[in-house]
Amino acid sequence: MDNIEQVVEYITSLNLEIVPPKPYGHMGAVLVDASLHTGMNYQRVVASRVARIEAIAEARTTTGFAGLLANQSLEDLLSWRPGGKPTLIRNLTQLLLAEGVETVTDLEEWLRRPEGPPTLLSIKGIGPNTVDYIKGLVGCDAVVIYDVHLVL
Repeated sequence: MDNIEQVVEYITSLNLEIVPPKPYGHMGAVLVDASLHTGMNYQRVVASRVARIEAIAEARTTTGFAGLLANQSLEDLLSWRPGGKPTLIRNLTQLLLAEGVETVTDLEEWLRRPEGPPTLLSIKGIGPNTVDYIKGLVGCDAVVIYDVHLVL
């Protein structure tokens, strides 16, 4: 038996139950999660910030989230220093506003259209893995393997 077959046999023997993540239903939470997750310890760094945004009802839509950002510092909301990740959140928010994507359901439908994923890839800081990660956050089928976790 070669190494790959041994690994598959071992993983199968673990009887793991793979449960896909429940979509947020909250655009602010999706935008923050999608933008912060790369290179971060999810439980220590990302989860609390996503929960903080998810608790803000007005940020449930893209327009509501953009309005929140117009009235409050994103860096203060997230307890984050200025730079790449806040810029990514703002750029992603602006792109989705321009595309008319208001809700998580809209985002799911938009990502299923042929032009959706390539449009996301036009944003600096978003690559194919992040596109697949966002798909998973909104309920689309996607598999993304990172060095520390697997999202199905």
